[in-house]
Amino acid sequence: MVKGLLNGVVVGALTAGAVGLFTHDSAIAAVVFAAMIFTMTFSGFAGAAIPLTLKRFKFDPAQSSSIFVTGAADMVGFLVFLQLAVWVL
Repeated sequence: MVKGLLNGVVVGALTAGAVGLFTHDSAIAAVVFAAMIFTMTFSGFAGAAIPLTLKRFKFDPAQSSSIFVTGAADMVGFLVFLQLAVWVL
C-alpha cells in the first residue's frame, strides 16, 4: 500500500504538472493529483487483497485476479476522479 501511495504521489505530481502547464488551471491539476494518489493507493491495496481473498476461497489467484483487480481499480479511479471534479470544479 505504501508503494502505491508513493507511486501515486510521483505520477500524480508529474501528471498534475503537465495538466497545469497545458490548462493553466490549478484546480484541475489538484483534482488530477488527488485522484491519482487515491487511485494508485487503492490499486496497490486491491492488487494484494484480491489474490489473497481468492486463494482463501480456494480459487486460482493467477487465473482470476487480474480481471477483478483491473475492474475494481478502474471503477474506483473513475468514480474518485469524477467525484473530486464535481466537488472542486
